[in-house]
Amino acid sequence: MRYLSDYLDYILETVKSNTSQLYYSEKFRSLLKKIENKSEVAKLLLLSERSNQVLTQYTLIDITDKNDTVSFVQVNRILRKYPEMEIDKELFTKGDYIKINGTEFWNESRTEMNIGRWSRRTFSEAGKSIPDSDIEKFVNLYKATFDSKDEDNSNLQLLSGEDIRHWYLEDNYENRKGQLGASCMRYKNCQKYLDIYVKNPKVCQILILKGDDDKITGRALIWKLYHHKEGRQFCKEDYYMDRIYTNNDSDKILFQEWADKKGMRYYGQSKTDWIMYVKLDSSDFEYYPYMDTFVCYNNESLLLCNDESLWPDGGYIKIQETDGGYISDDVVWSEWSGEYISKEGAVYCKNVNDFLYRDDAKYLEYKDEYAAPNDDVVYSDYHSENFFSEDVIYSEMLVDWLYPKDESVIRVKIGADDEIDHCVKSRTDLYIEIDGKYYSRKKYIKDPFTNEYQFLNDGNYSGDLYDKLGKELIDKEKRGLDYRSIVRPIVVEQIRTINREGKFNKEDVIREIESNDMFRKQLRGVYWGVAKDKTPEAEDIIPALFAWCVEYNKFNTNNRVSNLTLSGFTDNIKTFCVSGDKIDEELQKKYHIWLGTDSRMIRVISKICDSFDYDLFGKEVYKRYVFLNIL
Repeated sequence: MRYLSDYLDYILETVKSNTSQLYYSEKFRSLLKKIENKSEVAKLLLLSERSNQVLTQYTLIDITDKNDTVSFVQVNRILRKYPEMEIDKELFTKGDYIKINGTEFWNESRTEMNIGRWSRRTFSEAGKSIPDSDIEKFVNLYKATFDSKDEDNSNLQLLSGEDIRHWYLEDNYENRKGQLGASCMRYKNCQKYLDIYVKNPKVCQILILKGDDDKITGRALIWKLYHHKEGRQFCKEDYYMDRIYTNNDSDKILFQEWADKKGMRYYGQSKTDWIMYVKLDSSDFEYYPYMDTFVCYNNESLLLCNDESLWPDGGYIKIQETDGGYISDDVVWSEWSGEYISKEGAVYCKNVNDFLYRDDAKYLEYKDEYAAPNDDVVYSDYHSENFFSEDVIYSEMLVDWLYPKDESVIRVKIGADDEIDHCVKSRTDLYIEIDGKYYSRKKYIKDPFTNEYQFLNDGNYSGDLYDKLGKELIDKEKRGLDYRSIVRPIVVEQIRTINREGKFNKEDVIREIESNDMFRKQLRGVYWGVAKDKTPEAEDIIPALFAWCVEYNKFNTNNRVSNLTLSGFTDNIKTFCVSGDKIDEELQKKYHIWLGTDSRMIRVISKICDSFDYDLFGKEVYKRYVFLNIL
């Protein structure tokens, strides 16, 4: 009755032209009366008939041969046929004229409309809004009542045994619509899961709603309840109707009315604290269906129960899987997952003091244990494994986490003030070793004048060295000019000249390349899509060394080589593929193949170049290499 008080306000509204009171056929009125106690919309529609409080453009409402439509006559059609009513609308409004002269309109000039749309429009014309949920409930009740004109509804049949298996199969559904069409147990491969129903006919039956062509449009399991002492306080009925699956939502009402007449509760009723038991006659099933209500089963007592708190500590398994299986009671609670998980698939993670699914946890090989994936755990690309963050250190040189207890991890001095970073022995491109100690190649260089090593950040050393080198390498009139646009090209051209004229100790350079681990193991020892005899020889790397010498601003970059640097490096290599004053076209073609085969190959070559001791080229090259890379 929530809308009744508002509905009575209709009397205050102005009577519109071309409107009339609502008049219902006996059949339509009777149908509304059957559902008025279950639908407030139906009750309001009954109160609205023959009332001056409700005036509408449609009247003479009747049922049709469809369960979801009504028919009516538009008031303006009556007025067009009987124009004299224009003079006396008051008489028409009272309905007297319809009673006397308008009876033929019950059989002609009628229009059909969906029952939901008609009821919503009727209320809307009066300026009232009814929630969609109430309209939907009314429509479903209307359709169900329309379909069940026979009080005993012969389309509903109660069956058991193998009939349950038969009617669960989707081949026997009228269509694939609704919850019936979406049931997870409808498939042929699920037939073997249904033994718990089929083999217990004394306590489990199926109620089906027959459609056309010996197909069904709905089904629901009916369970005979066992009055276990723990369940008496909540459930005293003898039977229970499980979840209702139908093609059409309105058909659910037919099942619910059937249950009401039988005095049984059914799935979805508002009361949720029922504790119900079913005692089976047959047990030891190989497969189980997905259970909607009786999700817990004790194979020893043969009891099914809807009380999920019995699992896993009450000796019950949980029957709520779609693959024919079940969840055993051998489980542990996972706060991380918010559910019980199988012990077989669970691992304990001490960093959260909780159990996780194995696939959700991170395995820490160095400790042979699992950890939850939170901030406590980091991944090392170098070691290719996970670590607790408290057990590793971060390497700025590698931009990676390193495990300091690993013998390959070394401490590298990176500044004059004893700043320390960490690296790995294999990355000789990043450090140099002097007297058993390690120093950053980016920060620690050999002075080309004194042959002593010095940190670039030690006072004003780098600036003083740049000025000293500039006085030697650049003509006086060009010193101090823009570095990149004028000074740098001068020094680069000087290096190109040394390369063309071969003014360096090639034998020492080749010997150093051949002893380089990255050259032997990574460049020559890896298949790059070319035959091994087609991979670069040591002498072939010399153009790349010169290109790296002029391209890479070594001392002012981080430890990661950018794609832009590699692009310039690749272009420069070709310009250093010379033999005297002639371009070595054959070597250029080889580089074209090598650098186009695998993008990783250019990075390996760049690491070889970055780890090379350019002092082996001789002082003329080394001085210019240092000069180009200081600033």
